[in-house]
Parts: sequence; C-alpha cells; structure tokens
Amino acid sequence: MKKLTLSILLGLGLISQIHDLKAEDSKPLDYTYLVLNETLIEDLAAFKSLHSEWQSWLKNSNIKLKEYSVWTDSQGNGYATKVFKSLAEVEENQNNFRTAWSKYRSEHNAIHKLWIKMSASGKSSVWKIVDELSTQPLKEDTTQRYEFRINRLVQVKKDGIEDFIIANKEVNAIDKEVGINYDSRIYKNVFGYESPSYLVTTGSSDVYSYYSEWKKRKDKRQSSPKFADFSDKLNNSIRRTETRHLTFQKELHYKP
Repeated sequence: MKKLTLSILLGLGLISQIHDLKAEDSKPLDYTYLVLNETLIEDLAAFKSLHSEWQSWLKNSNIKLKEYSVWTDSQGNGYATKVFKSLAEVEENQNNFRTAWSKYRSEHNAIHKLWIKMSASGKSSVWKIVDELSTQPLKEDTTQRYEFRINRLVQVKKDGIEDFIIANKEVNAIDKEVGINYDSRIYKNVFGYESPSYLVTTGSSDVYSYYSEWKKRKDKRQSSPKFADFSDKLNNSIRRTETRHLTFQKELHYKP
C-alpha cells in the first residue's frame, strides 16, 4: 500500500514545473520554488483518466488544492508542476493533499486497478529559481503563452559550478548586446537530484518554432567575439545533460 500511495502521489504531483507562470505583461509574483513530479507513462489513457477523475472529485467535493499543470514529453514521461513562495508552503500543500487523497482513495476502490496501468516509477524534485541567471522572473502562469517547453537537466561538475554561473551570466550579457530576448529560466536543485544539478527551461509555441528560434539565437551569439570564451567555459563546466521536449496538456490543467 505504501508503494501504491507514493506512486500515486508522485503521478498527481503531491508537492509538484514545471510552469505555472504568467504572461510577461502581468504583475510579477514572488514565487521562488518549482516542484516537479515525473512518472513514466505506460498507459496514456490511464494517466489522463487518473488526473481528470481526481480533479472532478475535488470539484464535486468542494475541495480546493494548489493549482498544477500537467505535461507529457516525447520520451513517454508525464509531469505535474507547481510553483510556491516558500518551502513551508510546499509542506502545507503536501499535508492538504494527503488528507484529500486519503478520503478519495477510501471512496474509489477502482483507483487501484487504474493505477496498475501506469508505471510505478516516479521522481519528485524541488527547484529554486536563480533570478540572476534567468531571462524572465518566475510568475504565475505562462501556459497561456507557451504550450511547449524544452527542459534541460544539467549536472554540473563539482569544480565547475563557478564557471557554469559565470558562463550563463556572460551569455545573458551577449544576448543583451545582440538583441536577443526570450523566455528562459534556470533553477538550482534543492531536493531530488544528485548535486549540483540545474534545470534550464525554455518556452515556445511548438517544437519546430523552438528549434528555429534556437538557430537564430545561436547565429546572433556567434557574431559576438565573446562567444567562443563563453561556450568553452560552459561546456567544460558540465558533466552531463539530459533534454526533454514537453507539451502542455491543457485539458488536464487543474485550477481550483
């Protein structure tokens, strides 16, 4: 039972953005933490059904929990994401979720059969935005603007942290010089991944637009005489990088 409950919590995003963020022209809010829950999807229909039935039950029971977004990627993974102002708020949300989930499970024995269709694997992680390295502040909701995201999990060498930070500051300075402005946020891992790890996330309308925009950014950056130094410094600081292509599942977005 413990394993089942933990897996469901991971799948639904117990303490889970990736990106409940707001359009650039909206008022910035002081969100600091991104909580990301990942699960391997073995049955997409079951994955969607689990979320939709849970959300319907919350609404019918007049129970309000923290807003969360659902994403899937091209590698067959599902994600639930939330943003918080503090770790205390994360803990409070976790406690509220546990209470609601316990009641829901007691009323829905069939949830056990549904869960069997989904992978028992899952991972929960907490990330803190690094404002000085991000091109945009963490806001309330960008899913209305960006329904596609590239997420890069970057594991930095222990002796390369300083170079990683300096290199990202340098590329931001280059971007400003050559007129590049785009949605990019960098988070440092607080919990869930081997340290030191960073999450670099960039929004776009779709995968084709993203790579077209990326190519234009790359060409502009290479026109700067500072490009080679920044590129070498960044690449030498990184131990491993994993890239995910995420698509927003609009129909599964939960908002109380």
